[in-house]
Amino acid sequence: MSRTSQTTTTTGIYRTTWNETTSLHDVIVEGVVTATGRTRSTIEDQYDRAHARSLRDLFDTDNTSVPSTGVVKFVVAACTVSVHSDGRLIVEPPDSIHHGTST
Repeated sequence: MSRTSQTTTTTGIYRTTWNETTSLHDVIVEGVVTATGRTRSTIEDQYDRAHARSLRDLFDTDNTSVPSTGVVKFVVAACTVSVHSDGRLIVEPPDSIHHGTST
């Protein structure tokens, strides 16, 4: 997975990309921090690095002949986090989901 990183925030929804040179855990934590305004340490206490490693392993195409495709969604600090196999990461705070701006 070789991608460039770009980040946008629209109506409270945080969008960025991750790749093999970025820590997926750090990208997820940063997205939730940006979306919620909470401190990094608070979010790190709620999201385990092992979960991010498992997601990275799931979507790793370097060690398999058939790449994994899809999206995994989960909740951190009341935000819906979507990790896509193509490198997209979307963090939606609860108010953007309830107001119909969810992606």
